[in-house]
Amino acid sequence: MKKKIFFDAEIVNPLNLTPKTKEILTKIGLPEEAPPSLAFDSHHDYGGLKLIDLYKGIPETFSPYIWIGATSAGDLICINENNENIVFLNHEIEDNPKEIFINSSIVEFIEFLSIYENFIENIQKVNGGKAYIEGNAPNDMLEELKNKFLSIDNKALLDRTFWIYELKHYYI
Repeated sequence: MKKKIFFDAEIVNPLNLTPKTKEILTKIGLPEEAPPSLAFDSHHDYGGLKLIDLYKGIPETFSPYIWIGATSAGDLICINENNENIVFLNHEIEDNPKEIFINSSIVEFIEFLSIYENFIENIQKVNGGKAYIEGNAPNDMLEELKNKFLSIDNKALLDRTFWIYELKHYYI
């Protein structure tokens, strides 16, 4: 079983988030790491803090973003407090954050992570241990993945989203 990380209820409870999101962050937890190269940070590593509280002096345009982790490229994975979308922000913090949509909520995000991890395990069984790295997935398995994703959160596969960029890896 993967190690999970949890966020401090004292930090999360005052945030403008639904009870379900707060429960996931504080009681159910997120995996410490998940494909594709994502890492999540507990309250011990400042996870759950609003970016404006974490990075003093950054513009107010960052006020809705709650930090929960990062991509391998150093981009910040956040919850947008205004709509609870899971997004990532370019790690080159500028005056106006460039938000890339990941999922509509933490619930869909967790489902996607689990499905994607299973997909990677399955393509490696079929095409070998390097199948993920090489973008080597059978078309039927890739279509099944896309259909599962669409049934859970169809916005996640719109143009210029995190997941559409990830799936392009298989269409080289």
